[in-house]
Amino acid sequence: MKEIKEEDFLMDVVCYAKKEISLKELILKYKTDYRTMHNRITSLAETNPDVFKLIVEAHPYNEKKRNDLNFRNIMIEIMKSGITVREASQKYKVSVRTLQRRVEEISKQDPEFAKLYRKCTNNSKTGKKNSEAIKEQIAKYEYGNTIIGGINEDRESKLIKLKNDFEKLLESGMTKNDAALKLGLLSSNDVYKKLKELERIQKEKQILEEGKRSFKDSIKVDTENNKEKEEYVEKNKTKLINLSQNNQEER
Repeated sequence: MKEIKEEDFLMDVVCYAKKEISLKELILKYKTDYRTMHNRITSLAETNPDVFKLIVEAHPYNEKKRNDLNFRNIMIEIMKSGITVREASQKYKVSVRTLQRRVEEISKQDPEFAKLYRKCTNNSKTGKKNSEAIKEQIAKYEYGNTIIGGINEDRESKLIKLKNDFEKLLESGMTKNDAALKLGLLSSNDVYKKLKELERIQKEKQILEEGKRSFKDSIKVDTENNKEKEEYVEKNKTKLINLSQNNQEER
């Protein structure tokens, strides 16, 4: 990563938080890689929590695979309530593409259920009413809670288990690489990448839970309001940079 001034970097990450530039553009500008940039941004949790919180709010960590939703329940809800696939995607904040992909996965596990689902969705698209026979089949299915937990909570618990298992294997005298292989990973580097991911999740969680907003609270900014957030960032860039410099001097 090329040498940069802290204030220049902060100005750029504030622009990243405002979604004026992408992470890829940031990486190219500083001639670095994703991992280095990720570590540099994560370090702001300690050196400048106000700026880091802005980044977390704009770009929260999300596990690629949605494990917080019961997709089978979504399919049942679509059949029973008559909502469209797009309406379901909007309700549960998941893309139509992801929903369709998970439907395909469920189709392989339960072809008969998937066949019924497709009949219902096809009827809905064409404006055709479900037959009494189809309604009887739908009535057999019940669904409970569709939201089964936070995305990051599920991922965090898996990574914590990985960390604990890895540490136990090391304590038993196993080498780092052998311990990684035992856990189904290629090398210790793969383990440490996952532990970095865990660190990011936990730091973001800490920032959000503790609500380190002392500076922002002083001007009562509603960060849920994008317009107010942008106005806050624009008006207070210099103060945010000064905060970082003061934190650096204290350290």
